[in-house]
Amino acid sequence: MFKYGTLRLFFTKILIGLIFIAFSLILFLSLISFNPEDPGFKRITNEENIRNYLGYFGATLSSFMLVFWGHASYIISLFFFSKGFKLVLGIGDGTVYADDEKAYDVKGLKVGLFDNSEK
Repeated sequence: MFKYGTLRLFFTKILIGLIFIAFSLILFLSLISFNPEDPGFKRITNEENIRNYLGYFGATLSSFMLVFWGHASYIISLFFFSKGFKLVLGIGDGTVYADDEKAYDVKGLKVGLFDNSEK
């Protein structure tokens, strides 16, 4: 847990994680407030009668996602939320880098990338 590396990498992962979380919440909010009468993909209506919580942007986003991805859009939103949450908390992907051996421990499997050259 908390595998950030350098300070620059720490701030980068935090920022990307927060962007992922914000995008997932925006996407989920626009999806749950989707209304087929709102403007969206291949549909132009009056912007005064938009019922989506996020307005025209939310109506267009939810329409686009539902046309191309269907109900899997909810899962995509969940994926972005979980990835952002892991990045913010610094939960690693199971990779541990050893200094001397260049060994990688991936989900409990030890894979060695040893240098066999003589020194």
